[in-house]
Amino acid sequence: MTAPLVAPLLVSNDAPQPTQTILVRAILQDKEARLVALGAEITELQVALQTLQCKHAGLAAEIIQYKSTLSPVRRIPPEMIAEIFLYFIPSPVWDDKFPKLQPSKLPWKLGHICRLWRTVALSLGQLWSVVDLVFTSDTRDWGMPRLVRPDEISEERELTQLPLDPCRHYHYTGYRAYHCHGLDCEYKQAHWIQTDLDLIDGSVQRSGHHTISLRLQPPSFAVHPVMDAVLKHSARWGEIVLVRPGRSLLQRLSDFEGHFEQLRKITLVSAFHQRFPYQSAPNLTNLSLVLVQIPPGSRLQIPWSQLTKYREEDCGWLDPAERLASYRQLTNLLVFRLKWAAQPFQTPADALLFPNLRVASLHFSMRGLGEKLVPLLDMPVLQSFSIEIEADACQLHLCLPHSSPHLKILRVTMLTCIGDAERAFEMFPDLTEIALDSPYIISDNILSRLIPYPDRPTLSPKLELIRFSNRSFLHNDCKWETLVELLRARFRPIIEGIASLHTFEFPTDLGVRDEVVISSLKRLRKKEHWNIKVDEECHHLNWENMYL
Repeated sequence: MTAPLVAPLLVSNDAPQPTQTILVRAILQDKEARLVALGAEITELQVALQTLQCKHAGLAAEIIQYKSTLSPVRRIPPEMIAEIFLYFIPSPVWDDKFPKLQPSKLPWKLGHICRLWRTVALSLGQLWSVVDLVFTSDTRDWGMPRLVRPDEISEERELTQLPLDPCRHYHYTGYRAYHCHGLDCEYKQAHWIQTDLDLIDGSVQRSGHHTISLRLQPPSFAVHPVMDAVLKHSARWGEIVLVRPGRSLLQRLSDFEGHFEQLRKITLVSAFHQRFPYQSAPNLTNLSLVLVQIPPGSRLQIPWSQLTKYREEDCGWLDPAERLASYRQLTNLLVFRLKWAAQPFQTPADALLFPNLRVASLHFSMRGLGEKLVPLLDMPVLQSFSIEIEADACQLHLCLPHSSPHLKILRVTMLTCIGDAERAFEMFPDLTEIALDSPYIISDNILSRLIPYPDRPTLSPKLELIRFSNRSFLHNDCKWETLVELLRARFRPIIEGIASLHTFEFPTDLGVRDEVVISSLKRLRKKEHWNIKVDEECHHLNWENMYL
């Protein structure tokens, strides 16, 4: 409270009288003393609060620890953990971005989680059977990829990021291994080689009796020691991927006098096809050629007739006639993936027969190539067919396999297309899955013919998955009511002989998302409990993503 004698001074600019000055000083002394006392009390309470907060945090941590003992994951038996781990067995794909995007060294990660996981990981030879030795210009995480994506939070990334090897990091960035000189460079190269030799020995030792998958692109200074190390285990090779193999590496393989008895899959990437010892792999059944230049006569070295899976992507045949002659020898082929580079096409006199082919995935970028080649492919037992054409004005019906009446899966992606898809449905009555992504090939009449009625035949009565992109619908023709009637009749069929639809997908073009249709399909999904996927919920279908 303010003393009455001092109160007028607080609301005016008058000078204090002597008696008022004495009183003000006394009041100030009293209030300053009280302020100090309150400060001391606040400090005492803050110390007490910090003490309580520490106790609270400690107690919360203890509760978390005790709760973790009741976590269901602790009750998962090691056998089941092992089964889960096996779903993450790495694959030696050929893509240069593989070290950054794929868990190629997942076993090393799993061993850092806990003792049980480490024990389980060490007991699974399959996890250690992939040896990845690829030299790239920027792989600071080489051999030690994260379990989380780079765009996720840093705290989670730190939990799963192993420390980098400083020598290897220095070595890779900017191809310094190729451009350094002197004793320091020799030391770093020796360290690089020894690191890879240790990786080979460790992986092979832990892989047990399982076959080994190799992905090799060693730098020139490391070819001989690395190849000597992996060739010691040649009897266990099951798959090998050679990325931009140099002459010395191919020569080392050609000079090897042993056999690769268990080698069943070979992938060559960015290579000039020569001197590869196919004769040393008597059980080869799976061959992939990616960006490979194939000189005349090379086809004679490849055991075409024993292949069951063959992939060719953007390869250059210096003798185009040999390409088709090689295809004619693929009599036991089950899976065929072909991405034709911009090379001339010579129309053969006879059709190309693939008597056992089950899966065909084709990709063309030259105008008219699909219309010329596909009709020449005789595939009588084909079950799955995918075609992607990056060229204008394609005749849809000419790009479909006319000799495959029992086709079950059809996927079509075209830049532009002439004609609609009605003929495709009529050609393949046994379709269980269809995916169409080409402008204006689905009319309202097609949607109506897909609706089963008792008094008329129905197109594709066995369909279980329908995938129509938004750009596939004919502009100003298709009606929302027709699509809804189709979905209702397919998801809940009442006519005998009509299969129940499992999934309807509506992927959208990047330019136009059709928000009204997307929101309407979402409401329909919520109301009817149908499995409808729209927009980004739909997985991207790559042209080669098709399997037996």
